[in-house]
Amino acid sequence: MLDRILEQFGLTLKNGVMVIDVEELAEWKTPPFPPTLPAVVLLTNQGNDAVLSSLKGLLLANYPVDHQIDVLSEGVVRPCVLCNVDGQEHIQAIHVPALGELNSSEMFQNIIARLRAPDGCPWDREQTHQSLKMFLLEEAYEMLDALDDGDMQAVKEELGDVLLQIYLHAQIATEKGEFSLGDVFDTISQKMVRRHPHVFGAVEVNGDVGQVLNNWQEIKAKEREENGANGHKGTLDGVSTQLPALMVAQQYQRRAELNGFQWESKEQILAKILEEIGEIAALEADDGDGLAEEFGDLLFALVNLITWYGLEAEFVLRDANKKFLQRFSKMERLLAGRETTLRRLTAKEQISLWEQVKTSY
Repeated sequence: MLDRILEQFGLTLKNGVMVIDVEELAEWKTPPFPPTLPAVVLLTNQGNDAVLSSLKGLLLANYPVDHQIDVLSEGVVRPCVLCNVDGQEHIQAIHVPALGELNSSEMFQNIIARLRAPDGCPWDREQTHQSLKMFLLEEAYEMLDALDDGDMQAVKEELGDVLLQIYLHAQIATEKGEFSLGDVFDTISQKMVRRHPHVFGAVEVNGDVGQVLNNWQEIKAKEREENGANGHKGTLDGVSTQLPALMVAQQYQRRAELNGFQWESKEQILAKILEEIGEIAALEADDGDGLAEEFGDLLFALVNLITWYGLEAEFVLRDANKKFLQRFSKMERLLAGRETTLRRLTAKEQISLWEQVKTSY
């Protein structure tokens, strides 16, 4: 029967075709076969709408909505667009043609290995874990910019740039015998399964996000203990000091809260902020060290208030920076049209212009 189905699709097992029964896909959220190989999905019970709808959702994780497929129905093969497959009737099997080679993680891994090969790219060959650090940071921030702009085309491109850095580090590690890309996948997969016992195990959380976070921290603490970490690992250990300072402050505060160390009300935080402002006002202008310390305390207290409201301090400031940039740039454009500059305006005129551009942003 299988040979007959493959024959109707113009395929043989020699084509490297992946054959799988639709029932075997029930537990999968993405296709368990690479998109660079042709696949045939068997629907032994001539799939109903629910089965086909689920199958379509699965395939759309790897294939474009307009991907051309073939459906076998009542002994006849007909072309179909993937997004319309759940509207078909009496389907016995579906042929999913392969995508181009560049659509696979395996091909991308090979491209990186080729760039690092002795006859590859001189620049890529001389890179090290240390030399790539800034590139990883830059690409991550460019990804954030794309997300802030809501530009999904740019997000797609920046995700690729971040992925490039990950694959480069994995390739360098492979060459040095440190670990492989497969080890990276294995480590993160095990971690995700282990830290989500409410999904992959028998733990019940009943939709309680707070319980999920508590479980997460308990599991992490147990992992540190099992890994035999040197010395006592405190609540705040493990927060990367390479993060922006606002993010570090917020991570510290959130971890402290999990241990019950927190303000009882936002009024207490507001009082603390006013206290810090008062301490700054009481200092002399030339007391640089004292001012630096008190401004730090003020910022930390402000982050506490931001955390209380459930916001991300880093992104709050990023948004404020973006808003200022837009408004200030608008002021300069308006003044350029008037053939003048900010320096030529009085303080009152500058404030008036600022209020004018605020209505736009």
